[in-house]
Amino acid sequence: MEALSRPDFFTQQELDLLPSVGLQVPKSSSDVRAILAALVLGSVIEVSMTDGATTTGEFEVVEELIEHLEDEFELASRERLQEIGTEMGMVPFIEGQWSREQFRQARMLLAIALDRLDEENAHKLRGVIAKYCYEVAKASGGLLKITNISDQEEHILQEIARTLRLETTAEGLHLISRTKS
Repeated sequence: MEALSRPDFFTQQELDLLPSVGLQVPKSSSDVRAILAALVLGSVIEVSMTDGATTTGEFEVVEELIEHLEDEFELASRERLQEIGTEMGMVPFIEGQWSREQFRQARMLLAIALDRLDEENAHKLRGVIAKYCYEVAKASGGLLKITNISDQEEHILQEIARTLRLETTAEGLHLISRTKS
């Protein structure tokens, strides 16, 4: 992910928006990588927070995502992502500090960031986002039976898929097929 080492990866307007979504302005390329990881994490936690809190099953999926982002993409350390995720609301049955609007703004920033990455890495990240959004929804019990998915959860999944153009991946198509049109 060579693009993340460029000092101008985020525009000044985007940098100004980061604190309002609970993220610090990057001071180094490793900070830029961590912000991208946090934005990915935010999309998945947004699904888990749809009903107000993360369940134990959803937490386990989020932990798996954090490990994936650290090991596969080398975006940030597990500890750093857990700290950010805790603020978002990843800890079971404890309300996070992020509002729905912060998740929405973070999703918009992630969409821009994905468009700036090279095609291969953007495709891989979109696939990971779709996979883990689906897994979190499944862990909440909603997607085990399509008729049990809440309208709120379905709406968030559709918004994430649309905003991040997840239909460009097999995992995204799978996610979309599991929500009503």
